[in-house]
Amino acid sequence: MTTDSALKDESLNGDTAAEATIQSIRALSQSDGGDSWLEAALHQLNALTPDVDSEAAESITTTLELGRRLFDCEYGFVAATGNGVHRIAYCATPDDQYAIGSTSALRDTPCAAVIRARHAVASIEAADVLAAHDEVVIPPDSGLNAYIGAPLIVNYRIWGTLSFASRQNRERGFSGRECELVTLMAARVAAQIQLARANEELARNRDELRQVLDNVPARIWVKDDQNVILHANRNAAKSMGFDDPMALRNANTYELFPDMAAKYHRDDLQVLDSGKPLRNIVETYTPLDGEHGWCRTDKIPLSVDGQRQLLVVTSDITDIKLREQKLQHLNASLQNFASVAAHDLQAPLRQARLLLDVLSDEIGGDLSDSAAASLSSLTQRIDKMRDMVRSIYDLAALESQTLAVATVDLNAVVADVVAQLQPTFDEQRVRFSHDQMPTLLANGPLLTDVLRNLIENACKYNESDPPQIRLRYERDASCVVHRLTVEDNGIGISGSDRERVFEPFRRCSTLAVDGSGIGLAFCRRVIQAHGGTIWVDGDYAGGTSIVFELPYGQSAEDAL
Repeated sequence: MTTDSALKDESLNGDTAAEATIQSIRALSQSDGGDSWLEAALHQLNALTPDVDSEAAESITTTLELGRRLFDCEYGFVAATGNGVHRIAYCATPDDQYAIGSTSALRDTPCAAVIRARHAVASIEAADVLAAHDEVVIPPDSGLNAYIGAPLIVNYRIWGTLSFASRQNRERGFSGRECELVTLMAARVAAQIQLARANEELARNRDELRQVLDNVPARIWVKDDQNVILHANRNAAKSMGFDDPMALRNANTYELFPDMAAKYHRDDLQVLDSGKPLRNIVETYTPLDGEHGWCRTDKIPLSVDGQRQLLVVTSDITDIKLREQKLQHLNASLQNFASVAAHDLQAPLRQARLLLDVLSDEIGGDLSDSAAASLSSLTQRIDKMRDMVRSIYDLAALESQTLAVATVDLNAVVADVVAQLQPTFDEQRVRFSHDQMPTLLANGPLLTDVLRNLIENACKYNESDPPQIRLRYERDASCVVHRLTVEDNGIGISGSDRERVFEPFRRCSTLAVDGSGIGLAFCRRVIQAHGGTIWVDGDYAGGTSIVFELPYGQSAEDAL
């Protein structure tokens, strides 16, 4: 008998109430009280055995000890019987004959008869025969002279057997009621085994989930509505100076993040009260005695057993923010350099242009045709360089200035652009049309430049006769954005160039046209400054379609 079993046995032997109950159950099994005896016996048996929810080994061992006493048997054991192998899983025995983990061939044990019969089997003599199958119940060389057992049904399949056996001769046979009782005990043990297996599976799943959560780069918390941490993964613990996530359980965020806890709690309550996730929260954090950093956080509401809880998933973006700050500093330096360089270049270019004009006036009539052509070409090149420098200056100035916005009637803007481009329309016989335009909050002069650039490009890169250009407008159904589209029947833009055309000084057409090569880059920057986007529509056939969207209800405080 194992130490635990011995303690159980001694406990039962020393318990007068337990002994009285066992004698009562025995009396019930031999009485003529009808079917009610089984219910009374089971009730008394349940009073002596631990709950099914108790530790499986403890509960099953106690049941085996009680069974040994009830059936006057030396051995009580539970065996798994898969694949023809008899393996002891639990036992209550006075020696090592049925020790836990010991195995034998199923056919050499009385349990084989139980498996074949699929119900309780009892015998009091070796070589006794199971009448229904004409087979031996107790194998002759088993050393046993008494046996009673029943199958264990786990998850609707026979998992093994509950058995009680003895080497000693038994004075009387096992009654039908004792077979019913061992069947009920087997059902109870099977439930305990099934629960134990479910708990083991749950523990494995929890361990796997813990390993997954501890190895993802994100920091993960589960909190309640009082800002108390219920669970955390390893990365969350490390971010606050703890090695063990369990150290954070029931910790109060107000103690861990004294500077930010109130803000965190407000966000938590907003999510919990609304029932809607709050995503992509970018904010600083400074844990107690930790280093300052940046994080991006998603907060998702949960309901666990009726309690409001919050799943918090955070990514450390400190390195990204530091790189952004360096990049912003570099961009600011470059913008300043571009602005100063463009400004300083305008004066000598302007002087060079004036000198060329003076030279042309004074000696232009005396020049040969070749010299006059060279002078004219030089003048044109200086004019183009002045345009490019001016464009660079305008783009650099746009990067650094605050966007001033006001209510703008786009119909008036379109009329202004058409008036500016009327000579070009007349020369190329352009057919231009537009939808009714909205009134919106924007920077009027900059939007005028955008539309002039787009419509002028539609004229330049067009060899159709006549060129046809249409300005369309639509507002999405949710009233989130204004969408404007400039369509033409020109040469189009190839797929590989649809993004590159928005880069400064990038020319993707072989047509020889005037321009600085910065127009679309300027357009994109203006649209982005308004919080919008601009792109080439790749699905448009028969020319070029450039689409840009502006937020509905653009705020006057937005800046570049």
